[in-house]
Amino acid sequence: MRDRALADALDYVYHNVEKGPMLVAGFQKALLEPLPDVREVSVKNYADMIAVWAGY
Repeated sequence: MRDRALADALDYVYHNVEKGPMLVAGFQKALLEPLPDVREVSVKNYADMIAVWAGY
């Protein structure tokens, strides 16, 4: 992970949000998707789920 702010945010989610490890793993897997359109949708879906579980 190159972006420090993103790495810090994912670390926070991992340790402080219920289902955090599962959400972070899915988000990181989505980032590795080779097809840009699929990657965009997958990352957005996980970002939305993280926001809901984090209470935002």
